[in-house]
Amino acid sequence: DKLGNKVEENQKIGVYTLTGVSGSNPVSAHSLNSSNVNTASITFVNTYSSSGKKGLKSAGKKIEGRAFTADDEIKFNIVSLDGGPLPSAVSKTSNTEGTLVVKPTAGAYDCQIDFGNFAFTDTDLEGAAWNSAGTRVKTFKYNVYETDGAEANMTYDTAVRTLTLIVTDDGSGTITATHTWDRENGG
Repeated sequence: DKLGNKVEENQKIGVYTLTGVSGSNPVSAHSLNSSNVNTASITFVNTYSSSGKKGLKSAGKKIEGRAFTADDEIKFNIVSLDGGPLPSAVSKTSNTEGTLVVKPTAGAYDCQIDFGNFAFTDTDLEGAAWNSAGTRVKTFKYNVYETDGAEANMTYDTAVRTLTLIVTDDGSGTITATHTWDRENGG
């Protein structure tokens, strides 16, 4: 156009996209006439994006019969059941699976498991419908389990726990999440 804004033409469907428009009356600020607009329409494109993180330190590990030693490592596998992102502290083995290694403090009988942040974006919330409150909600489930270690005389807890994250986009660019475990404190 005459103001230097970019006008793109989609030849197949006759849609023009006008970008770089500003001001209180953007259409009148640009020269569009019958020579550059046929029976097509003008499309103004707004792009909404949102993001958010959920830190998760709500799981713990206990040892019975002795204290943790400096050599102890606890390995957990986490599997996204529905394509949700894996947390930041996990070493990915695929797009939906990863491993977390926890190094407990020597002499302690329990430790906290820090999964890091689950980072959600618009892409993760695709398919979630906007409700009348102007938000959209999507649920993500993860299976978390400890892998057997190699220490003699140790019985490892390999029960699978399910972590459920309920992710909400507030419509103003912020994504938040709440979580539950299939058992109290993941235990």
